[in-house]
Amino acid sequence: MKTFFFEQLNSTNDYLKRFVSEHSSDDCKETVCCCAFSQTSGRGRNGRSFSSGEGGLYISFLEYGIAEPANITLKTSVRILKILEDFFNIDLKIKWVNDIVLDGRKCVGILVESGPGYCISGIGINVFNAIPEDLKYRAVSILGESRRDVVTERKMLCDLADRIIRGWSEPLGSAWMDEYRRKSSVLGSECELYDVCGNKIANGIAVDFAQDGSIVLDEEGVLKSYLSGELLYSLRSGGEL
Repeated sequence: MKTFFFEQLNSTNDYLKRFVSEHSSDDCKETVCCCAFSQTSGRGRNGRSFSSGEGGLYISFLEYGIAEPANITLKTSVRILKILEDFFNIDLKIKWVNDIVLDGRKCVGILVESGPGYCISGIGINVFNAIPEDLKYRAVSILGESRRDVVTERKMLCDLADRIIRGWSEPLGSAWMDEYRRKSSVLGSECELYDVCGNKIANGIAVDFAQDGSIVLDEEGVLKSYLSGELLYSLRSGGEL
């Protein structure tokens, strides 16, 4: 795997997009990884800003010829969750569609972007970076916001990056979807879905996930699938996730 490390980038996903534009897929078939210790223009879904300061780890993978790009976000969630649980000895959950949460608050964001013949999976991990005050009700750092000395911090982030890079090529196994369901924070909950404009598009109980990554809601006895949307409430856990 070709790997690039940076102290700071505007965005690891954007770096790999430039890599695609500058290299023919015929010249580069192997997976390419880009890792940074901070981003100046990190973003999430729908172009939203993603806080990505020092103390976090930001890593993206470029892959060519992905057979099923529709479910790559779900697969990435399972892969990263398993690595982080093992590395930090913690219990995490997955909030559909692209967040990993610790005690109900987001600690990992995943952004998958694709183009002709390629797919980029970006992962932003809050390790011990400071969370903006206006986001603390829904975001958290895995190890809290107490900073270590520079050497200790960097060694931990490098060790984590190494574990993720090595784990990326490990097979997930055929039961990965069962693992996604098992670690879901929303199955069995009454949920509300909103579109990018803030309009409510659905209300029902989350009962399953399809192989294409869509969430299946039971809306008064009628099962409906939604491939995208903002999940704002999960009444099982008593409020916004």
